[in-house]
Amino acid sequence: MRRTSLIGFASRIRTSFGPISARSRFAVRGLIALGIGGVIALALDRSGWLAGAVSTLQDMGFDPDRARLIASLTVATVGASCAALATGGRAMPIVVAVATTAGLFGRT
Repeated sequence: MRRTSLIGFASRIRTSFGPISARSRFAVRGLIALGIGGVIALALDRSGWLAGAVSTLQDMGFDPDRARLIASLTVATVGASCAALATGGRAMPIVVAVATTAGLFGRT
């Protein structure tokens, strides 16, 4: 069974120099995954969702650093899941999750 994804058309595109190589398809998928994960993380951070989740977790009894870590991991999971669904890849969503967690929790 062949895997399909939203950008599966990249394997069928031909340029004037011939078919797109596997390496460039991986690069395109990686850039799309990073873009999707970055947009989701930025949107959730700027909308106030992250601050609301942190304050809710603190009200539940978590200390501030642990609450920030849990909220950052949740945002990273959402971003990586959306990136995996959009690109059909496995490696780049992991990079998206690590980068998102480092970006959101690294300030703590």
